[in-house]
Amino acid sequence: MPLGVREVLLVVRAQNLGSGVLRGLAGDFNNLSGAAKKAAQQQMHTGQSLMAVGTAIGAVGVAGIAFLAKATSSAVEYNKQVALTKTQMYGVKATFQQVSEAGLATARNIAVPLDQIQAGLYDIFSSMDVNLTQAKFLLNNFSKEAVAGQVTLNVAERATIGILNAYRLKVTDVTKVQDTMFNLVKYGVGTYEDFANSIGRVTGPAVRQNQTFAQTAAIMAFVTRNGLSAANASSSVGRALDVERAGQAGRIVG
Repeated sequence: MPLGVREVLLVVRAQNLGSGVLRGLAGDFNNLSGAAKKAAQQQMHTGQSLMAVGTAIGAVGVAGIAFLAKATSSAVEYNKQVALTKTQMYGVKATFQQVSEAGLATARNIAVPLDQIQAGLYDIFSSMDVNLTQAKFLLNNFSKEAVAGQVTLNVAERATIGILNAYRLKVTDVTKVQDTMFNLVKYGVGTYEDFANSIGRVTGPAVRQNQTFAQTAAIMAFVTRNGLSAANASSSVGRALDVERAGQAGRIVG
C-alpha cells in the first residue's frame, strides 16, 4: 500500500530523531561503492561520438558526396548552436572557436550525441555563473552522467544543476552530487531518469529544513522502497518536509 503524506512525515521525524536505518543509508550515500563506480565507468566508455569537419576532398563517389553533404549540414547546425550558446555567456571571455572546440572535445571522448552538446553548454551558462573552464568541467561530468544513467544530456544536467543551485554548492561538488544520485538509484526503487526528472520537487523543501542532499536522497530511497514511485515520493516527501517546518514554526511561536 503506497505511503501518504502522514506516513512520510513519520519517516522524516524518525530521521530527525536519529533513525539508525536512515542514518546508515545517508552514510552510504556519501561514498559510491567500487563496484558501482566501475559499472558506471564501463558504461561511460562504451563508445565515442565522431565529428568530422574540414574533410579533404579527393575523388569521391555518390556515397561520399552524400556523406559530405550530411557532414556539412551537421557542421552548419552545430555552428548555429554555438552561436546560441554565446548569447548566454554574459561577461565570459571566450571566442566562438573556443566555445565550439569545448563542445567538440567532450563529444570526441564521451558517447553523447553531438546535437546535445551545445544545448548542454547553453543550459550551463544560462543557469550558472561560470567561466569557460568551469563549463567544460561541468559538461564533461554531465556527459558521463548521461551515459552512465542512460539518459539524455538534458535530463542529467538539469537535475544536477538544480541540486547544485538549490544547495548553493560549488562547481567542484558536482561529482559528490552525482555519486549521491547514483546511490539513490542503487538503494531506492526507480531508474536514474525517474529520480532525475522528479528530484527537483523535494530539494527546495529539503533545503528549507536544513537537510543535506545525502539525507534527502536517503529518505527518497527509503520511501520508494516502501511503495511510492520516484515522482510520488518526491512530491510526498517535499510536502512532509514543509508540513514539518510549519509545525516547527508553530511550536516556536506558541
